[in-house]
Amino acid sequence: LDEALKLAEEAKERGEGLSIGLVGNAVDIHQAILEKGFKIDIITDQTSAHDPLNGYVPQGYSVEEAKVLREKDPKKYVELSQASMAKHVELMLEFQKRGAVAFDYGNNIRQVAFNNGVKNAFDFPGFVPAYI
Repeated sequence: LDEALKLAEEAKERGEGLSIGLVGNAVDIHQAILEKGFKIDIITDQTSAHDPLNGYVPQGYSVEEAKVLREKDPKKYVELSQASMAKHVELMLEFQKRGAVAFDYGNNIRQVAFNNGVKNAFDFPGFVPAYI
């Protein structure tokens, strides 16, 4: 993460666009970026949150661990995915509060977050209503 943030900062200073791939859980990465105080310009969600069983990996699970849990206890998996989605949206809202433009891409993550207690989950828009 530190290397990715360094690359992003250097590109920003040069006025250049840069795409950085980072493997990890979005909740963990977003939380770490916030804790570091790193300022971002845009935050979006590109997960397959519309499918909490097969399209989202809950916080705290590797891809391999998630596969085992998905097969062993799909109900628990969905519950953990939805709880992670709620935290994911809370973190996106915090980025927005700190000045980032936030939006999702119509994958239902805001509704899942709302259903799991994030009452202001719709404080950022979906991409299509906002930009199309």
